Amino acid sequence: MNNFPVLDLGIKPNIRKTDCSLRVFGLVEKELKFDWAAISPYAIRVDMAIDIEVRTKNNGEITLMSL
Repeated sequence: MNNFPVLDLGIKPNIRKTDCSLRVFGLVEKELKFDWAAISPYAIRVDMAIDIEVRTKNNGEITLMSL
């Protein structure tokens, strides 16, 4: 993709993998939370174009929503 608009404040936070987690909640029977060590063995690289909306909360939690 060329000339794709990127919203960037120029701030590149230093995020450690140990600070990353995946939380599954909402319309599920039981809420689940996985840390990086639990997720990384299943990681694969997939190249695709999607539209996402990023929302942050005061506690630093980031929510990615597919549009």
